[in-house]
Amino acid sequence: MRLLLTVMIGFVTACAAQPQTPTAVKSKANSANTVEIDKNRKLSDIEELLTLLDIDRKQQQLISQMEIVFKQQADGMLSQISDSELRAKVVAQTQELQKQMLASLTQKLGFEALKQKYVQIYDETFTAEEIAGLLAFYKSSAGQAFLEKNPDIMAKTAAVVQQAMGDTQSEMQKIFSSWMGSAKANSSAQVGQK
Repeated sequence: MRLLLTVMIGFVTACAAQPQTPTAVKSKANSANTVEIDKNRKLSDIEELLTLLDIDRKQQQLISQMEIVFKQQADGMLSQISDSELRAKVVAQTQELQKQMLASLTQKLGFEALKQKYVQIYDETFTAEEIAGLLAFYKSSAGQAFLEKNPDIMAKTAAVVQQAMGDTQSEMQKIFSSWMGSAKANSSAQVGQK
């Protein structure tokens, strides 16, 4: 009985250790290659989508807007310096500072610096089918029209929101003032009770 058990264990072990048939190996390799090809295709599609969305140009515009803000802030600061000799020195220093800041922004926030992060975000967020659908849409005339007109829509939307915030600001101030008045009254009442 022991001998039979030993032979059976040996047989099972030998069968398990046998190399798989070429068909089984080929099937597993094909499956792995298909997954890799699908993944590579998805990543390639994401990069194409980022190109269609013009993310590179938008990143550069953002950096340019930051540069304008820096310059405006520097100009505001410089306008307060009345001594022309001192102002000339500060202008030179400020220009160098702006140049360094712009170089740093471009290096850290430029499209090439963030491209792999964008690809990763899209990869984690969308399926391959969704990316393909987005590509199809943005390649269509409707998608191209959306991309072309979206900056205007965003600017108009921002103006509407800014106007609404301005209109709401006075109301919020009234609410805050009323609350402060109540808080002071409650505070005074509590002090008077002690």
